[in-house]
Amino acid sequence: MDEINSSKQVSVRDFTTNAVQVLDPGQDVMQWTFGGLSRDSGHFRDADLAKILRNVTAAPASAFKACRTPEVLRIIEILSIEQGQKWGVCTLNEFCKFICLKPYATFWDWNEDEEIAAAAKALYHDIDNLELHVGLQAEQAKTLWPGTGLCLGFTISRAILSDAVALTRGDHFLTVDYTHMQLLSILS
Repeated sequence: MDEINSSKQVSVRDFTTNAVQVLDPGQDVMQWTFGGLSRDSGHFRDADLAKILRNVTAAPASAFKACRTPEVLRIIEILSIEQGQKWGVCTLNEFCKFICLKPYATFWDWNEDEEIAAAAKALYHDIDNLELHVGLQAEQAKTLWPGTGLCLGFTISRAILSDAVALTRGDHFLTVDYTHMQLLSILS
């Protein structure tokens, strides 16, 4: 892939062909290297890994909203959309109904940006056809103001919150063993 200078020029075929070559299943994974790192006794040095993690998290890639996926992840986005189609994943409106949200009536309800809404309408024709991955990724983001942190779209925010609540409610230790009554009996 050295001859390909821009991720915009990488096709799905180029990516998968090269990924298969790089990730040869017959190769011992303990011999894999990346980022110019070398192994000591079969392991990467913690300091080298920490440096990579510090460098990549120092500058966030982007925000949740339309046209904000970094160029380098373009192929990953394409593959995600294709995988969703192969698996028969629900549409955005079907997902909204599933998590008890009001489905979108128009593309402009989903994203107020004229260019984004018009492009989605040209591709999907009907808001009920809008794919889940695209719908969540390009949904109108919440307004950024001081202290807001992540400005996700409403649907993905609700899904993440619902998942967090379900995990908390389903946690045996938080819901059975460490209830307020149990903690009061321990303290007394």
